Amino acid sequence: MKQPEFLKNIHIGEIIHTEMKKQQLTVQMLADRVCLKKWKVRYILQQENISINKLINFSYALHVNFLLVYLQKMPQFKNTKPHYEDEVIIKTDGGQIAIILSKKSRTTDFLQFIHIGALLHREAKEQKMTEESLADILCCTQGAISEMFHHTDIDMYRLIRMSYILNYDFIRNIYLPYMCVNPTEMIANDCIADLQVMKITPKTISIITDNNTMIYHKIEPQQ
Repeated sequence: MKQPEFLKNIHIGEIIHTEMKKQQLTVQMLADRVCLKKWKVRYILQQENISINKLINFSYALHVNFLLVYLQKMPQFKNTKPHYEDEVIIKTDGGQIAIILSKKSRTTDFLQFIHIGALLHREAKEQKMTEESLADILCCTQGAISEMFHHTDIDMYRLIRMSYILNYDFIRNIYLPYMCVNPTEMIANDCIADLQVMKITPKTISIITDNNTMIYHKIEPQQ
């Protein structure tokens, strides 16, 4: 499978570097924020591709949601099934709906709760896609696919290609709802446009309206 065309125009290292210069940060200052060696940060700034976990760490370090660099050019897929558990906040702001996993959304360490390899494997199994068929599409070995399913991180190019293959928006559905790099930003406002497509059974739903009224609904687990 070929790379989606829009990826050719994205050099994420240069984008991060531009934002770093705008904020008048040195490489050492940025390295301290992301807890990496200076040489490692310098290397990443030269790369067109980056793992999603590192990209999220840089997003929090610079208070810029770099996931949006890809999402602004990537189409939304038909499969909008969100990945949420436990307590969910539904926030309305000017008619827009944001759905947030409340216990994890406002922490910078939410990545420890996401095993992207397992989620990719689960979605592939639901769609009856074997490791062999995925390897054929991605032009790699079956062993590489098996290894991908065991990893908790994945590079952006491969994650986007898997989104195209499985017609499932892993970035919008899995990662974006947790992102809150700027307290004033609307969280996940383009993840779910219609509340009716939310096919989940959380324990609690908190609804925050424009006038800050909070309503709690207790949802009993399905039998």
